[in-house]
Amino acid sequence: MNSKGLIAIADKERHCVLIFSKEGQFVRKLGCFGENRGRLKSPSGITYLDDDEILVASNSNHRIQKFNIETGKCMKSFGKCGTEEGQFNAVSICVDGKGQVIVADFNNKRMQVLTSDGKPMFTFGDSGSSLLSQHTSCIYHKNMFIVSYCWDHCLKVFESSGQLLYKIGENGEADGQLSQP
Repeated sequence: MNSKGLIAIADKERHCVLIFSKEGQFVRKLGCFGENRGRLKSPSGITYLDDDEILVASNSNHRIQKFNIETGKCMKSFGKCGTEEGQFNAVSICVDGKGQVIVADFNNKRMQVLTSDGKPMFTFGDSGSSLLSQHTSCIYHKNMFIVSYCWDHCLKVFESSGQLLYKIGENGEADGQLSQP
């Protein structure tokens, strides 16, 4: 939700983004099915940049697009399919306190940190104890990235440089245990 109370929701099946008021009233639809700029295939993540702009992770198009929520216009698009930096299968995105874009890159089993213009900066979660696989979401909070890690039934918490700090939870159904968060 932005400061105006507008809520953006990715509709993966309808291949669009729906904007609602804080009271739940439909306001507008952004995007439609397709591969061209401004079109979406299985949008899976959204984050507000400010009150007027959002970033949308178009999972099956392997890119991030910036939309103006008032006009519906796609203002920028970056990323493509592949394994190099700046190439991804984005399932979730967030923005850190510096305006950098963090992409949960599902197929490449890593997190990518990009500039606000989409230029690769660094990756994390792709080696050692910080290794990620089947991670589905990431949020930024107080200089940390919190990543849901379905395969290991936990959350992994990283500092803003990408260093693993700790993990939360384990597989199970008891209090404090998780099942594919």
